[in-house]
Amino acid sequence: MMTTAVSELKQRWTIVLACTIGVGTGVTGLPFYTLGLFVLPLQEQFGWSRAETQGMFTIFTFAGLACVPFIGFLVDRYGVRRVVLTSLLGAAVGFALIGLATESLASFYLLGGLLAVLAAGTSPISWTRAITGWFDKQRGIALGLALAGTGIAGWLAPQYVASLLAQFGWREAYIGLAVLPAIAWFFVYWLLEDPPSPVLAREVAGDSLVTDDRVSSPAAPANQADLGISLHEALRQRHFWLIGVGFFLVSMGVGGSIPNLVPLMVDAGISVVQAAAYVSWLGLSVIVGRVVAGLLIDRFWAPGVAAIMLSLPAVAALLLSQGALSPTLLLLSIGLIGLAAGAEFDLIAFLVGRYFGTLHYAKIYALLYALFMFGAGIAPPLFGYCYDLLGSYQPILLVSAGLFVVGAGLLLLLGRYPSAAR
Repeated sequence: MMTTAVSELKQRWTIVLACTIGVGTGVTGLPFYTLGLFVLPLQEQFGWSRAETQGMFTIFTFAGLACVPFIGFLVDRYGVRRVVLTSLLGAAVGFALIGLATESLASFYLLGGLLAVLAAGTSPISWTRAITGWFDKQRGIALGLALAGTGIAGWLAPQYVASLLAQFGWREAYIGLAVLPAIAWFFVYWLLEDPPSPVLAREVAGDSLVTDDRVSSPAAPANQADLGISLHEALRQRHFWLIGVGFFLVSMGVGGSIPNLVPLMVDAGISVVQAAAYVSWLGLSVIVGRVVAGLLIDRFWAPGVAAIMLSLPAVAALLLSQGALSPTLLLLSIGLIGLAAGAEFDLIAFLVGRYFGTLHYAKIYALLYALFMFGAGIAPPLFGYCYDLLGSYQPILLVSAGLFVVGAGLLLLLGRYPSAAR
């Protein structure tokens, strides 16, 4: 198993490709980057306010969070492959069902929650477990490439949905979204393999776990010294709470900004089609953020990289709070938000692997992911409520600028990575 960094990617590129496709068509990519395009059509047909419409994302998030411990258990117990293949089919069914929503806001919320439950296994909990199990030397860049799937979704999905909305309507657009995870199922079925079991590897390695960071068994994970600590032990460490609170604050800023970008731009006189094109630029910047973060954290102290990349959107929030912007400043603002959105999941996954190990990775990551998604889930309607109440996004954008700075700053307190013996 003494592989070099280059041979890791050469030998396991199919794993990365499967995860990239799955991430982009799962619950993290498509709902988040397309919700903003549905706000105005739903408001026009049913008369729902922006806060009411975006409240669906909160219900969607909370329903997904309720599944998080269960998904973490299933991934650790039965492997990634079974979980994601079942959930991709669930995602296809869930998106199609949202197109059946009636004028009752409760039906929209109920179907959004059902989508979250059916597709819960397509969250980064599953995909990052596959990557951390297969990669060691280039774990950061592998995570970046895999999680770039959300950036690809953010780049292509808004234009795809805008086209469907223009030609057909919002119901048909949701059916169009349902097609994507159904297609992804076939790619994942042929490309994805479960990583070696850390538990089995520990039994093979025996007492050499701490002193020898490699074993010759093909059942062993990439790094024997990185088997890790239990969930209970992780909860007692300050690292867990610094990561959790830091990313919770950042997620509120990112999670509130992105779904409201289209309404914000339409208010400034930009057409929906043009706004979709701008949001596509967001997707490209997410891809850049994923890859850049992955490259940097393989070479430098990850919390330092995180502090820089996650504080940049504070500048974007301040610029957007000023109202109408030139195309250049608007692209700059969207790009800075995208860089942070691209770095988030890479950084959480990498930090969990380095500070807590991989033995109970899915359980620990699941809880931190839950904190992150809680912030992302409550933020969109808060932004919408601010607009409905004050007629402007300016106050909430100023608050989010502070959240970016404080959240990123907390990660600087993490300290050095634990050693194998620790």
